[in-house]
Amino acid sequence: MIQTARDFAISDTFDSRDVIETIESLESTVTVYEPDFETGICDNCGDAEEAHVSDEETPALSWCGNNDEDDRTDLKVLREFAETCEGYVSDWRYGEQFIAETYFEEWAEQYASDVTDYDANETRWPYTHIDWKAAAEDLQQDYTEFELLGNTFWARYNHQGQTCPLHEEAK
Repeated sequence: MIQTARDFAISDTFDSRDVIETIESLESTVTVYEPDFETGICDNCGDAEEAHVSDEETPALSWCGNNDEDDRTDLKVLREFAETCEGYVSDWRYGEQFIAETYFEEWAEQYASDVTDYDANETRWPYTHIDWKAAAEDLQQDYTEFELLGNTFWARYNHQGQTCPLHEEAK
């Protein structure tokens, strides 16, 4: 499923494979200036260097002028997000779920229903007295937070029981 960086950032949950698919799709359409060193003409689009757009943050990088600015921005944002996540989320390539901070408590309750005999529609004690906020906070100890366009997401940190360096830096 191809989405924009903003689509991911406003989601309750998303899968890392969808981010990877979007990056790959954008990479196939958003082209970088690759000059023929003899002529200066771009091997990708056939235009001269002057027809290319320099990246504001990385001046050495130039984009072919026929690219959509939103696509270039999405590609940069999602590449940066992916580079950060790949270093801390072992299942990044195989499918890791990212859960929005604002949705984590609700997600934790659904997760409990999926892995136990808990039924979210149960109206009997003790099910009606579970502190889902506390349960979600406890569950987050196995997760690491990531930011995408100003929104916080949690993903499982799976590195042999070690504490995630991102959490250590934040403390």
